[in-house]
Amino acid sequence: MAAANAKLAKQSTKKNYTLAGVWIEVLSDADQRREGEARARFPELIRMDRNLKTDADAEAAMREGLQTLTKARQDNGLPPVCA
Repeated sequence: MAAANAKLAKQSTKKNYTLAGVWIEVLSDADQRREGEARARFPELIRMDRNLKTDADAEAAMREGLQTLTKARQDNGLPPVCA
């Protein structure tokens, strides 16, 4: 479902929606232990997200996003990792 939403968001003419779509892809890949695929999207993220300047910035933001996702799951009584 996340992949379908990301694809739809990336087709938007609104830059924020497009960026959100890329972030969904990155976090979804990382969450499913496909970190190589997530990191392959870092150049696109860096180009689009003015808060990111380097791969290290993107890596840190990805890790922070995963921590936030894990905490949200736990806070709502869900397993910390999606099955």
